[in-house]
Amino acid sequence: MCVHFNEDVTIIHFPSDHPTLAGLSFTATVVHRLSFLHCDFISPDLPVSDGTEVVFPTFPVVEKTPTLWHHRFGHLSIDATRALLMKDYATGIDWSGSLALSEHCISCLIGKHPQIPYSHHGHHAMAVCELLHMDSCGPFPVLTPHKKHSFWAILDDKSNFGHVELLSAKSDVYSAYVKVESLWEAKSGNRVVTVHMDGAKEFSQGKLGDHLSSHGIVMQHQENDTLSDLSDLSCARHLRRNQTDLMDLAKAMYLSVQGTNA
Repeated sequence: MCVHFNEDVTIIHFPSDHPTLAGLSFTATVVHRLSFLHCDFISPDLPVSDGTEVVFPTFPVVEKTPTLWHHRFGHLSIDATRALLMKDYATGIDWSGSLALSEHCISCLIGKHPQIPYSHHGHHAMAVCELLHMDSCGPFPVLTPHKKHSFWAILDDKSNFGHVELLSAKSDVYSAYVKVESLWEAKSGNRVVTVHMDGAKEFSQGKLGDHLSSHGIVMQHQENDTLSDLSDLSCARHLRRNQTDLMDLAKAMYLSVQGTNA
């Protein structure tokens, strides 16, 4: 058997002297350097004409337990997993078994290793949109199916409501921010006053920087964005959301795929 790997397609070819598949060729679709073969499972008629039985392999039926949904939800917290299963937050979720989820998911314990809480209290905004925090993370080495390699997150200091957007390029931050700004201002009836950010060029320069300046929005820069050196609690909350909460979920899912729970 010969396998030819091309940029867009993988070709599998059986030689002419193959005992059952002589000369057969078929292709597989390539997505991010992985070859996906589209197969239809056809069950043979049983018994066959000579009376012998045919062993037909099938995929085992996986019981949709709350633990399985915990993994499928990206290792949400135990309480959030129970809420999604029991309340009307989502549709089409079938499950069976006990809701007594294990509090000791190994992937969660490793990926979401807790840090010491902040013992001081910083300034909080008095109104929605008075102070927003935003940050971006990436690029990551593996793209999403929609060719995204980074994410951008924004947090309202008053409500603690946040939004996360996947990015194909760091320059996409402008369109993502404008969409969130217009939505939050319309919902709250307030105007954005201050945006806290690091020194990234995609924030302070270019289209986004011009937009903030033209609308009279104060750009508050944080030069040192490490959690241990932050003196403002609200800023620390936002960076914790980006650098720990979101990344912890990603690490937990990665560890689960690697077989940590086995």
